[in-house]
Amino acid sequence: MRIFDTKNLTFSESKVGISKDEIKDKFIIAKKHDLEQLQTMFNFDYSTIIDSEIIDETVRYSNYKEYDFISLIFANEDPETKIINLQELNLYLSQNYLLLIFPDSPTPELLETLAMIEKRINTLFDQNNPHKSWLNRILFVILDSLISSESSFLEQLEDQTESLLQVITTVKKTNDQLFSQIRNLRGKIYATMKQVRALESIMNAIALDEGGYILKEEEYLFKNIANRATSLAKLAQSIYSLTEELLHSYDSKIGEQTNTIVTRLTSVTILMSIWTVIGGVYGMNFDNMPELHWKYGYFAVLAILISVTLILSIFLHKRKLL
Repeated sequence: MRIFDTKNLTFSESKVGISKDEIKDKFIIAKKHDLEQLQTMFNFDYSTIIDSEIIDETVRYSNYKEYDFISLIFANEDPETKIINLQELNLYLSQNYLLLIFPDSPTPELLETLAMIEKRINTLFDQNNPHKSWLNRILFVILDSLISSESSFLEQLEDQTESLLQVITTVKKTNDQLFSQIRNLRGKIYATMKQVRALESIMNAIALDEGGYILKEEEYLFKNIANRATSLAKLAQSIYSLTEELLHSYDSKIGEQTNTIVTRLTSVTILMSIWTVIGGVYGMNFDNMPELHWKYGYFAVLAILISVTLILSIFLHKRKLL
């Protein structure tokens, strides 16, 4: 685990943990396997331990006597499988310390976000500027980084939606693969939208600060975070609504294809009807039908049929009806 001392503006690595007497003014980044050790030191409520071990799509904000427990979901797309990965981040927020718990096997995207968080914290420390609300600033950096990461992910989904909409608009023939892409994209956006809505509720709860952990002069930072989360939720809803347009465009394209097929079948029927009419006329077996006894009668009728069929075919083709 990594321990950031906000009093001395230093950080260090530790394999043996930290005692409760030493926790004051500390920010700790630890993996889930460290949580059992930390629980024996700080006597965290065991339900928070269970919540940290079970990964699901729910978020949580719970108030306890000495700390608040926050469970957040980090969503990203696997670049190879294109499947949404959900990973859980847990925060223990206190007047004296801030504890961030991340999975034992984080995705590269989550590691990148954590690295960005550490880099921003180190930048704050490098300023060597004592600040009475370092824990507030670090909490802000964590939440702001998560919001930024989710925002980037939503922008990727928006780009994918726009690209797919362009494909549907230009493609000449739809297929099952295209429909499968639309369905999978809608599923990813819906899952992300649910996660962002939950994130919005958590950010608003943090901004309300029922535990009194945020200094008054820092309240504006967390109100800004809550506003960004609200904007992010609206963006997610907007992108999901855009997938409705994807479905409408796909249905319209199928309708166009169906109309084209029906039109061509109608044109073929018109062409065949000429032969049917002529065949019907000469199949009536009247006694006085001179053409039946003409030497070139059959060839003349056949030539007329072929000529009319060709002329009508050219006409229908020019009108794009065949």
